[in-house]
Amino acid sequence: MPEVIVVATISPQPGEEQAVRDAVLAAIPKVHDEPGCVKYALHEATGDST
Repeated sequence: MPEVIVVATISPQPGEEQAVRDAVLAAIPKVHDEPGCVKYALHEATGDST
């Protein structure tokens, strides 16, 4: 099967940044356990709280 790369941009509402970060971080181990998953990671922009 060919490799598929997905990039998503998430822009939380002001004040919800930590809740969104926590939700994505909690999902990482679950996604890693899915068949065929090679990498799932969170990257944050610097200098922008959202």
